[in-house]
Amino acid sequence: MSKKNKKILKIILPLAIFVLIFVILIIYFYTSDSTTLKTCGEGGIIYKNNNLCWQQDTKPGHSENFEDAKNYCEQLVLGEKEDWRLPTLIELEGTVDYNQIDPAIDQRVFKNTGSIPYWTSTPSAGTTENHMYVHFEKGYQGAGQDFRRGYGTRCVRDNTLF
Repeated sequence: MSKKNKKILKIILPLAIFVLIFVILIIYFYTSDSTTLKTCGEGGIIYKNNNLCWQQDTKPGHSENFEDAKNYCEQLVLGEKEDWRLPTLIELEGTVDYNQIDPAIDQRVFKNTGSIPYWTSTPSAGTTENHMYVHFEKGYQGAGQDFRRGYGTRCVRDNTLF
């Protein structure tokens, strides 16, 4: 091998190795699911935020009103856990998948999600008689009067509590 070829090889080989590693990393990050799913007891799933355990399914049927949704979560026993609650607006928005519509959620993870509003525990600004919701048709939010019927309910619990 000539001196010139050895010099070229010293330059090209490290560059080729760097490019190969870079391509492998890009393929890995673009083909792997960015959401690592882990169960947190029967019927519960950790989604994006390791500190929250989500009810995979929803309350059967629709909630009669906000109080019905809140009571359902407070009385839910799932995965031998009794500390379920209605999620905050920010928490529930974290389950929205804006790449999906009708419903705007990953249905492989969250079962039976309708394209309807889902109650949150976050009060609407300026009133105690309205609470915020996330509408899973397209993932937008709004405020609903607490007596409204036909909203969905999905519960959450803090995964840091055992």
